[in-house]
Amino acid sequence: NGYVATTIRQIASAASIEGGSFYYHFTSKMDLLESIFDEGNNLLLEAATAALDDSSLQPKEAFRQLIHSHLKIVEFDQDQFIVVTRELQRLTGRSKRNIMNQRDRYELLFRQTLKAGIQEGCFRRCDVKLISFGVIGLLNGVAYWYNPKGSITISDIAEEYTNLLMRGLTTDGNSNETVSELVK
Repeated sequence: NGYVATTIRQIASAASIEGGSFYYHFTSKMDLLESIFDEGNNLLLEAATAALDDSSLQPKEAFRQLIHSHLKIVEFDQDQFIVVTRELQRLTGRSKRNIMNQRDRYELLFRQTLKAGIQEGCFRRCDVKLISFGVIGLLNGVAYWYNPKGSITISDIAEEYTNLLMRGLTTDGNSNETVSELVK
């Protein structure tokens, strides 16, 4: 139903608690929303940090690990992930700053991995911020269409996305040319 259309009574019913019991756990619907964001972002940060924990990982493998860890979190709780990607505009003030700080830290892990790959010569020069946003957006989108009962697994998706993205990032004869230079 989305944040605005969902009532405290519906939330309590879905959690199998009385409406008043909701306030034992949360001070408001906004408090619940912030908690959902906080938990979702922390899951991503923890999974990505664990995936990159091995300092001997080469940038290509680190990038692969980031993709796989992100999609495992999507698989873990698609509904939560959809809330985390769809309801950010509802947060304000301190809540929004805290959540944006988490997102910035997460995105930084992608940027650092891409920069390391560029420095080592295995990734082409690119706008690492733009590519990071695009990759994270691509991965987030899986929550909207993935069917865990379908024929394709989350690992299959992670591998296909990794292969697709690696082909666009790895160096080749045009490694220093941008798309706009190639189109001219």
